[in-house]
Amino acid sequence: MNSPPDLERQRLVMIGAGGHARVLMSALEAMHIPVQALCLPPLALIPPWGQGIPTLSSDAQLLEAFDPRTTLMILGVGATGNNHKRSALFAHYRQQGYRFATILHPRHYHAADVTLGEGCQVMVGSIMQSGVEIHDNVIINTGACIDHECIIESHV
Repeated sequence: MNSPPDLERQRLVMIGAGGHARVLMSALEAMHIPVQALCLPPLALIPPWGQGIPTLSSDAQLLEAFDPRTTLMILGVGATGNNHKRSALFAHYRQQGYRFATILHPRHYHAADVTLGEGCQVMVGSIMQSGVEIHDNVIINTGACIDHECIIESHV
């Protein structure tokens, strides 16, 4: 498996604060890894689970407070009927120099030869068998089973 960046040595910024972001926060809590900020659109409501986490409402605030060289983004926006929004956000922040954290819930299983692209999110109870290849910005949701030699393209 590709070695994801060391989450404990990077600052983490979560994009979004809906249901998918909440599930990601739960995975990060299970790993004892804190998020340093939430990146939300202007006038967005902060959910109860996000209370106490600083919020950023513009790219200017993000760039001022979080250097792309020491910050990993977490795309907490789930599928919204299609994945165009997720792929556009991924491209937007990559163009600004940010990289995306790969999140592996501690209670998942993957074979040693699984490859994961940047920004993959692997949720609790998921299983990935030998030869699986997951490209960038993919969500492997709760309880998903991916059998041998499957390839999942980016932004799925």
